[in-house]
Amino acid sequence: MIYLSHPAGIISPLPLGEGLGRGNSAITSLLYLPDGRLAVGTNHSVQLWDAKGTKKLATLAGIAESALCLALSPDGKVLAVGSGTPTIAGELVLFDSATGKLLRRFGKEHKDMVFALAFSPDGQTLYSASGDKTIRVWDVKTGAAKKLLRDHADAVYALALSPDGKTLASAGVDRSIKLWDAQTGLAKFSFTGRTHGDTIYALAFSPRSQNAQLVSAGGDGQTRLWSVGSDAESTEAFRSLQRSATHAAAFSPDGKLLATATKDSQLDLWSGVGGGWLRSLSGANDWLYATAFSPDGKTVAAAGFAGKVWLWDAATGIPLGTIPPSLAAPRGYPGQGEAKTAPEPVVKKLAENFAFPEGPAYDGKGGVIVSNCQGNTINKINKDGNAVLFTADPKKFTFDKTNGLVYGDDNALYACDFGRKAIVRIFSDGRTELYADKCDEQGFKGPNDLAFDPEGSLYLTDPAGSDATNPIGCVYRVEKGSRRVTKVADGLAFPNGVALSADAKTLYIAESQTFRILKAAIKPDGSLEVPQVFCQLPDNHVPDGIGFDQAGNLYVATYGQGCVTVIAPDGKVARTISVPGSNVTNVEFGGKDYKTLYITEAKTGALYTVEVAVGGLPLFRAPQNEVK
Repeated sequence: MIYLSHPAGIISPLPLGEGLGRGNSAITSLLYLPDGRLAVGTNHSVQLWDAKGTKKLATLAGIAESALCLALSPDGKVLAVGSGTPTIAGELVLFDSATGKLLRRFGKEHKDMVFALAFSPDGQTLYSASGDKTIRVWDVKTGAAKKLLRDHADAVYALALSPDGKTLASAGVDRSIKLWDAQTGLAKFSFTGRTHGDTIYALAFSPRSQNAQLVSAGGDGQTRLWSVGSDAESTEAFRSLQRSATHAAAFSPDGKLLATATKDSQLDLWSGVGGGWLRSLSGANDWLYATAFSPDGKTVAAAGFAGKVWLWDAATGIPLGTIPPSLAAPRGYPGQGEAKTAPEPVVKKLAENFAFPEGPAYDGKGGVIVSNCQGNTINKINKDGNAVLFTADPKKFTFDKTNGLVYGDDNALYACDFGRKAIVRIFSDGRTELYADKCDEQGFKGPNDLAFDPEGSLYLTDPAGSDATNPIGCVYRVEKGSRRVTKVADGLAFPNGVALSADAKTLYIAESQTFRILKAAIKPDGSLEVPQVFCQLPDNHVPDGIGFDQAGNLYVATYGQGCVTVIAPDGKVARTISVPGSNVTNVEFGGKDYKTLYITEAKTGALYTVEVAVGGLPLFRAPQNEVK
């Protein structure tokens, strides 16, 4: 391994060897082609592998040094590679992505290596960022330099082009993020001082064109989601995600997932819209430099110093293998299959003396909020089991049989107030407000449970309320911002617990009267397809609250049976967890790595915990987990 020092003082590894499969050549870039092939940038070459990573299809050779960055033209026909000789010249190489034929080599106007590339929407223009502190604009057909953008004080490591092609973002060693008019090359504005405390290595615009949303990641361990305005003052970071030094960030094709690759061998998945942490993907064993999603968004890849590519199922986190393929069969996600083989876990009582406890909601700080339903209070329980009233002044607002609870990333708690027939929002300072209570002038019957989608809209179940003779209910959606309420499912036999899948494409609903779990595909406008049966439980196994773990198992509070039923991703019951009492009402994951399952049980009036092998799936819009 040879280490060369850049003018910026950054030590960059430039490995020797022939790339994957021989030696320990670092992988510096990844990119999926539209047909599913994976382009892997390494020393002096780009290798093309099949979608499953089992066969190397081609090697595109002749790269000056490490293939530091890759970009694909919008029509998928041209693969651009950025490289160069440190402190001497940049290099841009264009290949026919179908045949691997070399199309053009240019870029020596740069006086240092090329670290980032971006194509214009029409594929006629290529933008490049270099260690020489500049950004250059190129004519793809001729290789001629069209414009030179100068404003950075040091090496430029990251570029991102907005989905509409009008705005170019750049960042690097000087820790500033600059926005440019992509057509004219004129500077729009920059924001400094409040971005990052170290070099910015990655930028990416969300592919959702209606949202001017930008992600930045850097050596300070911060990944930030920005709402980009018309100037620096109106541009703000609405979410800051903390990890170790982060070298790469990528959105899934639909923008719902965000992957970040770090120096501690960790690939993290976040909500691409709300920024809530979803899970960490294990298996890599060295610094990660690059990450990419497959065209269908189902697979996420990461690679780095160790010279391997790791592949995971983006929805479940289950490892799919490595490139080059490992001699050993890829291990499943830690705990995969444990639902059938693990010994009976130890269930512990954390708090008691509740009158029909419900909820619960994890606050991200080690505490859990519980609805004391028949006691008409909401209580906060710390990790030692001490309970206090949740609101600062309960005399100002008396709850009336609260049920399901969920936290939002606005630090407010959202509660189903069964008696008031409304959703109540409780702010961190104790203030309360009625958030929603009707749809098209038709009042709710008695909200039961609720869940956020990535954008911050709420799905809530509304069964029969107090009318036990007519237990037909529905599911509503409360739109973020406008609070417009729409009915998205009707005619359900007492809809109860509700949860979203990891990819936010499916809503799961516990239908209590029929002892089954339904699932409904979520349409782009937030409405639902007709619900289908996901799992049929035995008679008198009443499903109540529900929640997913990170392997896709669904944990179901099973009222009347004194257990939590674990349903595997294929819809089959995998096992049960016995709980004292017979009326388990709800579940919620929390604690370190979300491996503590909180369980409320009405007959004993208690809150229980059990440690699980596979952590829970953090809820969308949930507060960031601070328990380490």
